[in-house]
Amino acid sequence: MNHAEIIKMGALEDDHWWFTSLRKIVLNLLPELSNPTILDAGCGTGALLQLIESTNPDSKLFGIDLSTVCCSIAQNKSKAEILVGSIEKLPFPDNKFDIVICLDVLEYFSDPRSAISELMRVLKKDGTLVINVPAFNWLYSYHDIAVGQQRRFNKGELNGLLTQNDLKIKFQTYWNFFLFPVMILKRKLTRNSSQSDVSEMPSFLNMIFKKILNIEINLINRKISFPFGGSLLTVITKLS
Repeated sequence: MNHAEIIKMGALEDDHWWFTSLRKIVLNLLPELSNPTILDAGCGTGALLQLIESTNPDSKLFGIDLSTVCCSIAQNKSKAEILVGSIEKLPFPDNKFDIVICLDVLEYFSDPRSAISELMRVLKKDGTLVINVPAFNWLYSYHDIAVGQQRRFNKGELNGLLTQNDLKIKFQTYWNFFLFPVMILKRKLTRNSSQSDVSEMPSFLNMIFKKILNIEINLINRKISFPFGGSLLTVITKLS
């Protein structure tokens, strides 16, 4: 991801409807554990780690990101240990973490199999891995190019990569379901843009989008899966 996009996302993610909704979904799906050790693999500017620390201050938090800019920003948001590095070669021993979270990272690899293997390697037996990726390669557009993404996924493609590991998919859903038609129109009708869709928007519109996503969040909390959407979220248990 280029420097300008990183700075923009870091400035907007605390209140932007998409980022706040994703963090709520993930937080609600995490298992309730005492003093869990948690890795945010591809932590970006650290907003999720900050949220986890505020809700579970006894957790031991780690973050890693390839961007030194992201890591510098993230280090100031929580007490998590933040490292610069690639998820294809995680600097952690086997079976270290109770929970590993990887949000919108796998799409930056043309072949993410080695990254998935690393995420599984550092996860404890019976541990939880949460993955979020952008959905449907036919939706690939100027936005993906602007942020440096190489691909998008459907369930079959992602699950085909996951089955190479000893795991069980506990829950999987597309999300950003209700706003998906708006997203399609925006991505297909916009041409020759060099910037992503992450931008400051009118506060009333941001609030409306949040309220719409809150409906989805409540349904996902009940383990209701959506048949399509802008993103694909998967919760995994490591079997051995």
